[in-house]
Amino acid sequence: MQLSRFLIFLVLVGVLGYAWEHRRASSAAEAAASESPNGFVLALHPAGAPPEAVAILAPENCPSERAQRASSLADDLERRGIPVFRSAHGAIVADNPTPQMMERGQRAADVINGAVPAVFIRGWAKSNPTTEEVVAEYERTR
Repeated sequence: MQLSRFLIFLVLVGVLGYAWEHRRASSAAEAAASESPNGFVLALHPAGAPPEAVAILAPENCPSERAQRASSLADDLERRGIPVFRSAHGAIVADNPTPQMMERGQRAADVINGAVPAVFIRGWAKSNPTTEEVVAEYERTR
């Protein structure tokens, strides 16, 4: 009787160990796949921003260097025919979020709280990217 309980215990420990390793490997794979070649990370797109537009979050009509950089980025993208959505505010909203959505939401918050401008492209985001990085990411995600 004791031996059968012990064997059942060992089987359960083995199954739990396998499940834990599989989950950890999946998380590591997603983390590795969560950054693009252009340095953008998987993140939720800001609420209210058109999904096909490059969303640029930065202060508008502000003389600061960062706000001027955001304006210059938006102008450069529009000249290249890339749709742009500008806003001084960004909200990340997810109905019935899954753990993956919550992780992407946290990444979006990290980008928003990083260096200005925060740029979002079809589920990918980066703080203070160059125009070349934004164009390359836009083309990559088409």
